[in-house]
Amino acid sequence: MGSKVRVGVIGAGGIARGAHLPGYAKIPSEAEVVAISDIDEPRAQSVADEFGIARVYADFNEMVTQEELDLVSVCTPPFMHCAASVAALNAGSNVICEKPMAMNAAECEEMIAAANRNDKMLTIGFQSRFGERAQFLKHLIDQGELGEIYYARVLALRRRGIPWWGVFVEKDKNGGGPLIDIGVHTLDLTLWLMGHPTPTAVTGAVFTKLAKRPGLFTRGREADQDRYTVEDFATAQIRFDTGAVINLETSWALNIDNEVNAYLCGTEGGATLRPLKIHKEVPHAGLLDYTPAHEEGREHNHAGQFAKVVRNVKEGTPPLVKAEEALVVQKIVDAIYESGETGRMVELA
Repeated sequence: MGSKVRVGVIGAGGIARGAHLPGYAKIPSEAEVVAISDIDEPRAQSVADEFGIARVYADFNEMVTQEELDLVSVCTPPFMHCAASVAALNAGSNVICEKPMAMNAAECEEMIAAANRNDKMLTIGFQSRFGERAQFLKHLIDQGELGEIYYARVLALRRRGIPWWGVFVEKDKNGGGPLIDIGVHTLDLTLWLMGHPTPTAVTGAVFTKLAKRPGLFTRGREADQDRYTVEDFATAQIRFDTGAVINLETSWALNIDNEVNAYLCGTEGGATLRPLKIHKEVPHAGLLDYTPAHEEGREHNHAGQFAKVVRNVKEGTPPLVKAEEALVVQKIVDAIYESGETGRMVELA
């Protein structure tokens, strides 16, 4: 490998333009995006012109086999995550794939098998772990500040925030709605903060109550409601081998305030993620809340993620987000949808 990591990008849509390409652009001495592919070749060319990318492909298979790539960013819709990641891994590239990892756990396992077979890194775009706030809280938890965490409440709620663009609202292409779009971020972050206990059982419910209601959405979006085939709200209780429980709520449309947060409760203290606050009981002082003085304003999670992943590639070190951990998230998601359809608890091996 040369002094710069040679990067290829599969998919020239919003997540590539808004996160991956700006992320690599912030570390020009470490990484260079040399090629981009998209089935819409004119769109790929437009993005290439914008970001100074030398070569454009309409077929990602052609790109990963013809280019000498150290790292590939998979930025396609979820229904192509598995095929694109496996192709890049088989061609000898390391891969960072956007979330959700794939359409289901079986596809995730296929991706992991390809990474192991080719001895390459596979990591997933759960950028919330890389924020300063999350990193500081993880340090406190690892030092025992909260004790045993036995309960968490995980929220990723939008009052009105359906992404009508792209294929977000089409289940056969996106895999699901807010659960796999925004819910997985806070769920993954909470599992990481808790030290990745093993899930044993899931009870979930999914609803589509508001998204298809005539007249609810403005600017002509009513015409798009026929293609809306995902949930607009999902909730679940997840049980773990430690006895811990997570309650999850996530929505694109729900009659409640917007909130993205995690509340963690332990034997020695609790924590609220946004704003970061620690809740303690101090001998001879009683109940005490404190907020770290370094609490940041705007987090730059994406930039931190790509800088770290490029460093992992250069140094051959393991990524912060391991594919096997993302597989666990996907197994929980699959179980929530199954429980929502059957009305029964789903046990996980």
